[in-house]
Amino acid sequence: MGFSTSASLLIIFFGAFIALGTVYTVASNTTEDVSTAYSDDFSAESAIVETGLSVEATYHETDGNLTLRADNDGATDLIVSEMDVLVDGVFRPLSSFDIVAVDDRGTDLWKTGEQLRIENTSASATRVKVITDTGVAATAPVTVVGFTNDSARTLDRTGNGTDSTISFDIETSYAENVTLQSVSVDTVAGAGPTTLNYAKNGSLSELNITIGPNHGTANATADGEFSIGETISHNAISLGPEETARYRLGEFRDASGSPVAMPSTTVSVTITFEDPYGVERTFSFTEAGF
Repeated sequence: MGFSTSASLLIIFFGAFIALGTVYTVASNTTEDVSTAYSDDFSAESAIVETGLSVEATYHETDGNLTLRADNDGATDLIVSEMDVLVDGVFRPLSSFDIVAVDDRGTDLWKTGEQLRIENTSASATRVKVITDTGVAATAPVTVVGFTNDSARTLDRTGNGTDSTISFDIETSYAENVTLQSVSVDTVAGAGPTTLNYAKNGSLSELNITIGPNHGTANATADGEFSIGETISHNAISLGPEETARYRLGEFRDASGSPVAMPSTTVSVTITFEDPYGVERTFSFTEAGF
């Protein structure tokens, strides 16, 4: 009888001990889970608070490229591969862009103070949205920029009675200065010139560029014999949004060296320039107004 009672008490005590241990373990695990969840939530909220983002978007009409530039203005680093991009409300995977670079480097870590550039050939758009890995997003309208050409005409700069020189103006719609670097006459239809060369007048430059509105002393020149289709490099010229660059190219000559009359011709031209961020681009046009 006494043994049975003692055994029963022992069993009850042992069971209570196990139950208490189980309760403690569950309570401890629950507390740790709650603590971890709270810590994760706090970290996520801190990352959101510390994320700063500014975005600008540009569509370059000259080469058909859409460029997004996003600045990490916050206090936390971001992950490029975990961000999302929407163009006019349509999701665009990063793999669809030709260029994805942070400060011109191919890296996945987007540090504070660095700029992300995303670019590819695209149809023009009106709005873009960038969503970071912390969930912070920024939107921006798309600014369309490029060049226009105007005032095409022919000139007789040698006084030989033949309008064997062409002239045209270009203007830019970029808000900041661009840098003109080179030009090429790609094709000429309606006549058969093969070269540009003022063979009998060394005082004239085959390429002459002035900046208006005054168009005084030449800002850039290039001398020599140049073939049709050849790129003519010149010293870099800064062109502002309120300025006009006037090009004079000549003297156009045929295979026998004779001057070619340029009125009624159609000329295709390519101008190479650097945009305000120093990215090399081209502007091509065909002018039939000579």
